[in-house]
Amino acid sequence: MDLGSIDDRNKRGLIRKIRGVINFRFFNVYRILLLQVDPYPPSSDIGLHESIINSIILKSGNFTWNYYHMGGGPSLTHPGFHVFVSFIILITGMPDYVAQFATAVLFSSLIVLCAFLLTKSLWGLRGATLIAAFMVCFSRLDIEIVLWGGYPNIVTLLMIPLVFYVFLRKDLSPHVFLVISSLLVSAIFFTHSLSALVFICIAFPYILIELLISKERDEKKSAAFLALSIFLGILLILPYIVEVFPIYLKNIGQGMFVGGIDENKEALFFSRRVPILLVFASLIPAFSIFAFSKKYRGTTFDRVSILFMLWILVPAFATQAYLLGLYTDYYRLPYFLSCR
Repeated sequence: MDLGSIDDRNKRGLIRKIRGVINFRFFNVYRILLLQVDPYPPSSDIGLHESIINSIILKSGNFTWNYYHMGGGPSLTHPGFHVFVSFIILITGMPDYVAQFATAVLFSSLIVLCAFLLTKSLWGLRGATLIAAFMVCFSRLDIEIVLWGGYPNIVTLLMIPLVFYVFLRKDLSPHVFLVISSLLVSAIFFTHSLSALVFICIAFPYILIELLISKERDEKKSAAFLALSIFLGILLILPYIVEVFPIYLKNIGQGMFVGGIDENKEALFFSRRVPILLVFASLIPAFSIFAFSKKYRGTTFDRVSILFMLWILVPAFATQAYLLGLYTDYYRLPYFLSCR
């Protein structure tokens, strides 16, 4: 055995790790400077986060009631981000807004790192990993969500690709994947409702396609484990879902999601509508992924290409949900495209 070649491999591995650390530090510093130079004041979302954090810290963690927002009332904001920030405040004693800022920067930077790792593990193309990382780092949508204060959404924008990353890794045993994925799925549901809905709308069609048309036994088994991890994740968060579900039913009865209030419907339609051109544009990368998979993975229709196709098309088509009479903040849906 050539000891010199082993030393060379170790040096190259060390250099790659150093480059990875430097790149991640760059992403961190970039996000910090980005938030510091924003000339506009934070949106009302920052105050909403603040009121929920104070409700959790000062009022014994009642997750379905906001004691400070608009004089107090039921809270439909899923509190995963706020619980995390509350622990940071209690452990470190740092000011509330600093804790929010630091958490947003951390998770926003980790989205870039996750894109890097996902590209590296799936395609293994030299240079593609850094290109993917820099594209996510400088994505307009990613920058926008940091600046206006969509912090819970930022957290789940990391967790969704992280679930798919551990799912697609071949070196993880099914039982290890089951534990990690279940915890991440429960965290998604506990942190952001729209993200949980988008995740389910991507994962369930993928699972059905794999179980119905896949000829590979291993891929069917993997899809079954993904379904099981989602079920276990929901089971872990079931007490919270049971508690908040009546509040959702009450609000749906009053017009939430179905545009029962004409003024709200018109405001969403005219100010938050996403052009249908985005849907047409999304068809190009969604179907190009099959040709890309054929060239670099040797197969056209495998679990990677099918999953990535759904991962692009589901958020894109969901921006046109008003055609089905469903009303939400459509402008948030393209954020789920930013870490492709």
